[in-house]
Amino acid sequence: MLKSMGDLYPNLGFDPCPGDLAGYEALAGYAGRSAATLTDAAKTLAAAGSDQWRGHAADAFRGHVHTDLLPLVGKAANSIGQAATALREWALTLASLQDEARALDRQAAPYQVQLTAALRSAGLPATAQPPYQATLRPAHQARIDEANTALSGITARASDLHAQYLAVVQRTGSQLEDAGNMSLSRQGNSRSCGTVRRATGTPSCVRLATSSTTKHSGSSSPGWPTSSPRWPGCWRCSRHSA
Repeated sequence: MLKSMGDLYPNLGFDPCPGDLAGYEALAGYAGRSAATLTDAAKTLAAAGSDQWRGHAADAFRGHVHTDLLPLVGKAANSIGQAATALREWALTLASLQDEARALDRQAAPYQVQLTAALRSAGLPATAQPPYQATLRPAHQARIDEANTALSGITARASDLHAQYLAVVQRTGSQLEDAGNMSLSRQGNSRSCGTVRRATGTPSCVRLATSSTTKHSGSSSPGWPTSSPRWPGCWRCSRHSA
């Protein structure tokens, strides 16, 4: 069963930086291997100039390879390579942000315990929120105020962490958009993707994880999906869309 955002960080009550880290690491690795395969294929195609094959057909083939196919393969390799770099940087940043979020959740834990104990000692439910219906004794009030003040500060830091997360999401999205724009138009890709796929056994381009929304404090903000990112083939070519 998948855990909710609050289950991952029970003391914060929300996930400041959602994302499937292992999934993005795998995605970056796949992109890197795909780019390397295409680069090797380009080198192989560039060397396709055997003197034993001569004539009009040979000349036409070599002309097609160097004029048409090699530029397409090179652009595909560069496009996926740039996407792989962006994804690797994103995964490293996400790992760091999630480490910080876990640290904040650990810091909040004793104050949540203190708040729950103080509320129950005062005859209030653990989920009670101020202003409290009952009149609190000074000792209870002091313990509750101390816990709430500490938790408010930690929650503010978690909110700042979430803002950093969103900024990185936007930056990485722009980098992936730039990588996609390096490839050809829809018509050009539709013609070339099959050729490159047959030559290398690897998709020539990819459709990266689409954006979704994460819920935070009752508002929607742009984010990336927390489930495993999709990699259905090609982000520029409708023929490979899932």
